Amino acid sequence: MTNHKEILRLKNLKMEHQQIADACSCSVSTVKRTLKHAGETGIDWTSIKDVPCDEVTRMLHVSNHLTPPRKTLDYPYLQQELSKSGVTLNLLWLEYCEQCRLSGETPY
Repeated sequence: MTNHKEILRLKNLKMEHQQIADACSCSVSTVKRTLKHAGETGIDWTSIKDVPCDEVTRMLHVSNHLTPPRKTLDYPYLQQELSKSGVTLNLLWLEYCEQCRLSGETPY
């Protein structure tokens, strides 16, 4: 789990994003996202020195789920449809993508 408090501490020491990412074993995009959230919420190192790490993460409203959940395939339905004459996997894929688009979901 990312230590957001440590990211803020290292940024306070004027370290570069890549150096912070290396020190915290996370990606540069995680560092940037954390610092962006901190700037938006007005949180800096001096204001969170004595706050526990998990509380800092909660204060920043940082979510580890970057992508929306994807709609899973209905495999029994696919198997049933593929047994019919004239139905191809490509046709079922296009149908699935269209259903996802209409419902606002993300396909696999």
